[in-house]
Amino acid sequence: MRDQLFFGANITIDELEKEILTIDKKIFQALKENFDIDLFISLCHHFSTRLQCDSLLRELLKKILIEQDQLKSSEVESSFQTLIDFMSEKELRKKLVKELGTDTPFSMKKDQNKDGVFEAYSPLGVILQITPSNDSLLPILSALEGLLSGNINILKLSSHSSDFSRIFFQEFIKENLDFLGSRIAILKFSSQRKKLLESLMLHLDALVAWGGEEAISELKRLTPEKVKFIDWGHKISFSYVSSKAKQELTPDLLKSIVNDIFIYNQQACSSPQCLYLEDASSDDLKHFATLLHNSIKENLTYYKFLKPSSMEAAEIQKTVLVVEAQRSLPGNQSAVIKDAHGRWRLLVDDNPGLRASPLYGTLWIKSIKRDQIMEVLRPLRSYLQTVGLSCALSEVLELKQLFYQSGVNRIKPLGQMHDSYTGEPHDGYSALVRYTKKISLDSVLPELKSFYQLDDLKQVRLNEVEHQICQLLSTDKLMTKEDFQKIKPPLDTQLFFKSGGSSGEPKISYFTYHDYHLQMEQAANGLIAAGLNVNSDLCMNLFFGGGLYGGFLSFYTILEKINACQLPMSAHMDFKFVAQMIVRYKVNVLLGMPSYILLLLEENKNLFKESPVIQKIFYGGEHFSDSQKKYLLDEFGIKIVRSASYGSVDMGPLGFQCEHSDGKIHHLNQNLHKLEIFSLENHRKIENEEMGKLVFSTTTRSGQNLIRYDVGDLGRWVQAPCSCGRKSPRFELLGRSGDVFRVSGSFINYNKLQKIVNECLSSEKDFQVIIKKNEEDPAKEKLILVLDKEYEKLSLMLKMKIINEYSDINEVINYERTVDLDLVFMSQEEMVHSKASGKLVRVIDQRL
Repeated sequence: MRDQLFFGANITIDELEKEILTIDKKIFQALKENFDIDLFISLCHHFSTRLQCDSLLRELLKKILIEQDQLKSSEVESSFQTLIDFMSEKELRKKLVKELGTDTPFSMKKDQNKDGVFEAYSPLGVILQITPSNDSLLPILSALEGLLSGNINILKLSSHSSDFSRIFFQEFIKENLDFLGSRIAILKFSSQRKKLLESLMLHLDALVAWGGEEAISELKRLTPEKVKFIDWGHKISFSYVSSKAKQELTPDLLKSIVNDIFIYNQQACSSPQCLYLEDASSDDLKHFATLLHNSIKENLTYYKFLKPSSMEAAEIQKTVLVVEAQRSLPGNQSAVIKDAHGRWRLLVDDNPGLRASPLYGTLWIKSIKRDQIMEVLRPLRSYLQTVGLSCALSEVLELKQLFYQSGVNRIKPLGQMHDSYTGEPHDGYSALVRYTKKISLDSVLPELKSFYQLDDLKQVRLNEVEHQICQLLSTDKLMTKEDFQKIKPPLDTQLFFKSGGSSGEPKISYFTYHDYHLQMEQAANGLIAAGLNVNSDLCMNLFFGGGLYGGFLSFYTILEKINACQLPMSAHMDFKFVAQMIVRYKVNVLLGMPSYILLLLEENKNLFKESPVIQKIFYGGEHFSDSQKKYLLDEFGIKIVRSASYGSVDMGPLGFQCEHSDGKIHHLNQNLHKLEIFSLENHRKIENEEMGKLVFSTTTRSGQNLIRYDVGDLGRWVQAPCSCGRKSPRFELLGRSGDVFRVSGSFINYNKLQKIVNECLSSEKDFQVIIKKNEEDPAKEKLILVLDKEYEKLSLMLKMKIINEYSDINEVINYERTVDLDLVFMSQEEMVHSKASGKLVRVIDQRL
């Protein structure tokens, strides 16, 4: 029978013995490939959706759970929901962050406390997980944890286990057979086949064992010394009703205890085997047992009772007979209250010692004084797990201290002993921590000093799921700002930032904290690449804040991410105070918008020349021109002037500069976005260095797949490899889409025109471009430059320089003769400005 799922293939047990002889080949091949955790999470999330919506898949799995695992329909639905929730992207990422501190644990990132050292988590390698047959979900959840931690997983089921785990993973690996099939094997054979088990152990890095003390001891004896042994042994849990809580034994309280006992038929480690009624008399115990017995009868229709094996039934009978025999002893107050059909039994015992139950509805009911708790429980500390507690608020601190110091790991309310949450430690340990190891790389290569993450040494491409999403959602129409604003806020939105709306209704972008922190981490990576040294630089954050503007807040977080020292000043308008703080604390790095920084420097020019502490400027929101950068170097001795980050509020950080990035050349933030460049004339994707529209796609946002979003910027590919060693694609910014306009069939770039004008006039003042029809000659158009009136005397020289140096303008004027160029001069105040923002309108098209 082909009941062994061995790395993508269904084989027989005899074939398995032969395959193990050459298993190393499969292992080596899988280990050579970097584990793509984002792909794994995407595949899990897609399968989670299938479990919800695919009726054929649900029926296939449901039939096994009912017929082989003997679950009730309600228990089946609960099992499905557990798997659906566990495999969702949100919960998997939450689990990673909870247990490993990040949802990118395998990405090697710089340890900011040790220059040149990069750290990450790494999978152990190959792990064998051996699970019992008494829990349908345990093998699957444990194997998924092993996969999430990047390991190759061999799951060995008991010979008595159902086919549920094998069929589940057989369907799951169909999501991506090459990737998943190479990382999971589901084997089912008796542990008595020790030779087969021992041959498997020769290839392991770790063995994960679930089971009782005897089984764990035997497996530990068989495990080679070089193999890490990870045990999740059987534990004992109990319920505890304090002296104040026992004064109100309500029906709801009793029903909660019943639920803890019977929801999993005492087969889970978190099921109570004993109930302590604090400081209770014998009569109190018997009265409580009677109340609980009646509550079980009232609620028994909610539960499906398991039938013990003959050996287990004999153990139950033996335990009951011993208790009944004790009643004949002088002074003994023991009692047995049991179901006439043998489905449960309550054993009242006046000895406070914690005893293991023979299970299957068997509960010890005991009394204990508070000052006995540690004396009674601490000798069993290695076996304790959960306490189901009912007590008054005033008792919480004292009881939790006594329980935790006695060895208990979890305290839960009665009725919720089995409840869990994402990332909750199991028996006091996090599974992902036990299934991984911490690795480091210490390099003296000078090139790595400007690296925050080693992922930049490779080009990141879309994984299969991301590619499918992009293909599915891509259309011939690019997403515009208006389209973006029509997207409804995701239900889990946690942050709101203003992204526009200078005219009319404010435009808002929506983020979760996960989105925000992921983006800020990548922006921090770019800031280090640009030349920030977190070990020696002192930064002042001068970005604007307030009014839902994200600049100041974002750069505060960016600097915090990399443990950079900072003075969070914001764009404070008291320039004298700002300058005094810079000089007093020897701030050598400024971060802010060029317009504010230039004003700050000009207002305090003498002070900064006397105390030239500023060495680096990282800017955003606007650009410094080449002449402005030269001015900063010549006047103030500032050595580095680079982009802090190129991005938009809607999409987040899109690109960054490195020390080899000149002008407006940026590296793509490839861990966040995919970039395409489209022709200005048609919907043609550009592969060469031709100028076009920058169009970004991201599948990393929670609840939002932003595909082919035209951010309104122009650029071109820079195809030459970068000297910094990063493999992320490079592009050059060439202005805003509105800065490029068509005149008589030719595209004219405002920024290129501005460079010629500024050089001729030795000025940084903005000017205005007006395009209109030529009323005197309808076959022609007019290109009018509106400049500050102080340059009117230079009109002829400027006009000749524009025609001579801008070949496209020269062509339409002198060769095609379809355009006339005019220069008009007026004050800046007389030019057309935006009514909302007050900014100069650069290009005005009056042809329409």
